[in-house]
Amino acid sequence: RAHGLDVALLNRNGHSALHKAAIKGQWPVCEWLVRTVGLGAAHMRPDADGNTPARMARCEGHSELAEWLDAEAHVAANAAGQLA
Repeated sequence: RAHGLDVALLNRNGHSALHKAAIKGQWPVCEWLVRTVGLGAAHMRPDADGNTPARMARCEGHSELAEWLDAEAHVAANAAGQLA
């Protein structure tokens, strides 16, 4: 939250900074948000239109990033106790 910026916020559509970085194919930013900032399961959930960051990346042709995001979402959901 340096300089008054909170990258963990979700907008009214349920988009996080992770959704925005994913749709632009910004893998280094996505990795920073997940591994350094610690965005987790709540930020990998579908938005109001049902799009996860991984789906948004995939729709824009960033399939390798989408696969990585899917794997990270699985890890985050497991850590949050959301997987059986």
